[in-house]
Amino acid sequence: MSRRELFREYMANLSRTAAETVEGTTYVAPQASTGKAISSFQELNPTAAQLVVGGIGAGKTTELLVARSILNQLPDITAEYIDASLYQDLGRLRVGCLFALVGLRILERLGKEAPSEGDSLRDWANGYVDDQLYAEDDDSRVPGVITPPRTEWPDIPEHQTENLRIVLRSFERTNKRFVAVVDSFDRVTDLDNFSSLVHQDVAAIRALRVGLVIVGPPRSIFGALDSEILRFDKVMTLPAVDPQSESGRDFLRAVLGGIFRRCASRSPLLGKVGWRASLH
Repeated sequence: MSRRELFREYMANLSRTAAETVEGTTYVAPQASTGKAISSFQELNPTAAQLVVGGIGAGKTTELLVARSILNQLPDITAEYIDASLYQDLGRLRVGCLFALVGLRILERLGKEAPSEGDSLRDWANGYVDDQLYAEDDDSRVPGVITPPRTEWPDIPEHQTENLRIVLRSFERTNKRFVAVVDSFDRVTDLDNFSSLVHQDVAAIRALRVGLVIVGPPRSIFGALDSEILRFDKVMTLPAVDPQSESGRDFLRAVLGGIFRRCASRSPLLGKVGWRASLH
């Protein structure tokens, strides 16, 4: 391996995805691991809702994957990681999309064991072609004197919450609780859309006693979404690594050292240089 190839591999390892880092040998747990904190809280309260916030590059995705891995080691919890950006245009959020993403993932886990109500949930989530359209004459109905109270999620059809409730009953036969670990909502630019999502989707998901860990916009902790914060049992903040502090430098050395050792195992030349020397 030439020197150029060697350091190309080294730089490639610096750019690894969060999944590759966690699944490989280069993950270094911070002193205060957010992933462990998330999983510890969810272990004691599987139906809790947690909000995770932090700056770009703070390691939110990595810590979500760590939390998922720890939770899946428990005998009575199934945790699923969902990258919302793969399925939903984050610039066009609609009430119900988070609810639908969670429901679809539960159906995916159930496979052939999913009840028939799951078909309606899939159609509602992904859209469908209706060959028969019926017009309803709303004026023909005389309203009563009693006005029923609105649910907390008026824009999510009530029959879809009932469908997911039935789907969850099938999932509970596995003797496990479902926890959705949802990423990418930190990239949402329209806080009003995110606010609607929290007020309705999170409320509906919590009412069904599904655990939820969701990444949110950093601005949500600076007073912009005070009422939305109250929807969550806990807010986890990922601080940036401070290279000026001794603990920050130790953490960064450990990260770079792990990458170096991985590369050095394939190159006698780099092994002779020594990873500490390569950092200067």
